[in-house]
Amino acid sequence: YRPFALLRHVEVEHCREAFAMILELRYADDGVPNSLNEDSNFVLCFSGDTRPSSQLVRRCRSYPTSRNRDKLGQHHYRRPPSLSQPWLPPSTPPQISLLIHESTFLNDSQGRVDAMKKRHSTSAEALDIARQVNAKACLLSHFSQRYRHVSIHDAIASPLSSSSVDHHNESADPMRSSAVIVAKNTYPFHWGIALDGMIIPLTHSGLSKLFDLSRCVDALMGLNSENPGHLA
Repeated sequence: YRPFALLRHVEVEHCREAFAMILELRYADDGVPNSLNEDSNFVLCFSGDTRPSSQLVRRCRSYPTSRNRDKLGQHHYRRPPSLSQPWLPPSTPPQISLLIHESTFLNDSQGRVDAMKKRHSTSAEALDIARQVNAKACLLSHFSQRYRHVSIHDAIASPLSSSSVDHHNESADPMRSSAVIVAKNTYPFHWGIALDGMIIPLTHSGLSKLFDLSRCVDALMGLNSENPGHLA
């Protein structure tokens, strides 16, 4: 059993020798080991620490599956002489099953400033990268320790400034609940918030529940928090 079909690294914008990873696994979205139809291999991209990277977008959008590599020949996959050259023609369909992208800061004014200064990404920027690479699913991770908990609402909007508003109880603010529902339909992929110790199945059915899982966690955090709020 050889579960790994291909591993690629992509230089990204953080510090010297900072790299993202693209890992192709030999099983399909249903979790069954793939020995015959490698067109449906599961492809995972992990951004690592980075600013939004146009190079990572190019590599993800041009990423070849195992069968495409066999059809075109291995000479197409040597390191290109120019970083602007894709691995495959632009017409090749995107193949990223799950993008795990850092989301160190929220998309408020301070978060945007800190993201630029410290060469990280905001939640909005990470979701935009997932949209650009046409990922099937996206998991936001690597949040700053300044945040006690990052909710779905926190990830898609600037935090509410009023201290009297319950940041974790959607019933306290109908507009907040509406915004969360709109957010689920706005992005053409499944997405959610990573947690320490989280274990999720790398299957289509598992990843399709990311958003609902994150909303359940938000509800639990609201019930168990005596002092709601996202800032530590």
